[in-house]
Amino acid sequence: MRLRARQLSFVIAASVMFCLSAAADEPRATPMPAPMSTAEIQLALKKLNVLGRVLYIAAHPDDENTNLIALWANGSLYDTGYLSVTRGDGGQNLLGPELGERLGVIRTYELLGARQIDHGKQFFTRAVDFGFSKSAEETLRIWDREKILADIVWITRKFRPDVVVTRFSPEDTLTHGHHTASAILAEEAFRAAADPKRFPEQLAFVKVWQPTRLVWNTSPFFFQNRNQAFDPTGLTILEAGGFNPLLGKAFTEIAAASLSMHKSQGVGSPPRRGARKEYFKLLAGAPMKNGLFDGVDPTWKRVSNSSAIADKVQQLIATFAPADPAASVPKLLELREALGTSTEEWAITKRADVETLIAACAALHIESSTTLPAVSPSQPLPIKLEAINRSSIPVKLVSARAPVSGETLQMDTPLARDDFVVKDLSPTIPENAPYSQPYWLRKPAALGTFTVDDQQLIGLPENPAPFPIEVILEIARRQLRYITNTRFRRVDPIAGEVHESLVIAPPVFANLLNAVFVFGDEKSKKIPVRVSSSTRSISGDVRLDAPSGWQVTPTTVRIDLKAPNDQTIAE
Repeated sequence: MRLRARQLSFVIAASVMFCLSAAADEPRATPMPAPMSTAEIQLALKKLNVLGRVLYIAAHPDDENTNLIALWANGSLYDTGYLSVTRGDGGQNLLGPELGERLGVIRTYELLGARQIDHGKQFFTRAVDFGFSKSAEETLRIWDREKILADIVWITRKFRPDVVVTRFSPEDTLTHGHHTASAILAEEAFRAAADPKRFPEQLAFVKVWQPTRLVWNTSPFFFQNRNQAFDPTGLTILEAGGFNPLLGKAFTEIAAASLSMHKSQGVGSPPRRGARKEYFKLLAGAPMKNGLFDGVDPTWKRVSNSSAIADKVQQLIATFAPADPAASVPKLLELREALGTSTEEWAITKRADVETLIAACAALHIESSTTLPAVSPSQPLPIKLEAINRSSIPVKLVSARAPVSGETLQMDTPLARDDFVVKDLSPTIPENAPYSQPYWLRKPAALGTFTVDDQQLIGLPENPAPFPIEVILEIARRQLRYITNTRFRRVDPIAGEVHESLVIAPPVFANLLNAVFVFGDEKSKKIPVRVSSSTRSISGDVRLDAPSGWQVTPTTVRIDLKAPNDQTIAE
């Protein structure tokens, strides 16, 4: 193609919004768990009797205190979350050339890898890491203070922590502005989350929530780094060393492995074994005398009419047989029934945990996979649904449903012990399915804030699965609903079986070979365009969408791509 004119602007833009929600009265399906060892099952059984949550807040990936997350999630057995205000897109990259938004995606998945190790949950706000900031005031102005405050309030109301912990002081003027700003916003959100007049639009999805207290996790390091003496007088001190015999690891060892997932930042850490003290200063809320959870009752007394639940859980723990986890399934089903009538939030959460344990104890494996790495809207998606029951518990695969497309396959297939069942599904990707793009990058960002319009996406670490499969199982004559993500599966000659995220992509891509074309006069220039197919063969015409007054010759170029991943140059 040849272009003759004075100025060129070439833009390709696509924006697709898609929203899928279950009916309000339909309970959520429980994610099919990965295989669990008997030690992990025992720990999960013990956690059924712990009804407490703690949220740790800091500015960036790798700011979190992984030792505390490891201790609380695996020792105290609290639901433990880390809220990183940014995704770290303004940092450096030790491993490669990716910076900015691409680095933010890398660091997001580094954090998710860390949470897989220390068993915490991960949250984010819409704040952009725009690089080093000299003050909290500058940071809050660039971030759009109210929007990021709204995000922290949203996550507080949704996660409902009893205790909120900041990594940084809200009064520090000598550190990175993002650090101090994260603590200032945490302090404001601590109060705003309980105020129905603040961000009332959120109350269509969540209720107001008041954590018991907000504390700063201070450290001798902060003071020693400035050649100042550290005085622990008046601080609450927690011994955070410790060892979990079920996992065979100290919490400091788990913490070091978790921190070492931040590979792009080069913060690989050796484990510090032995005793380790952590220090806390009260910022807001109820005073502390003995510990962070003073005044919080993390037992079943928090749930009405649940006096028998704790005893049932204790019986499960006492009678659990590591050599035969399936023997606990009948009691787990009874516990699930006991929790079934309650609509209180903790009862709903623990019911899902029980369903996870039922699948784990029965050694169930349900997997949805495809041989296609990418698929386009309106295209069939060939799926293999695999199921195996590796226990003596009677299980039936009743049906499978694709919530995104609405298609259902009735099966009523018994899963006899060690009988490997494979079902072929061929649902169609909806015409309005969104392309695979991190949700916070679908629209252009403002100076300091990503643009996310869907309230229920805010805070999520990554996109919801593009094409999950929901299965109904009949286990010992009770029906349970589980959901599993469809993933691209391949075999690598070195790594073995590899699972990757399914990509929903446009059927064709067009890119200019050069990012910039300079026209110094009215002479024509050749504008080559690379056209690539992604998911199937495709033919059509390529044209430049030029402004009025420009001349394009020829007006169109015919392309004919015979297979996925074919490409040609149109010029």
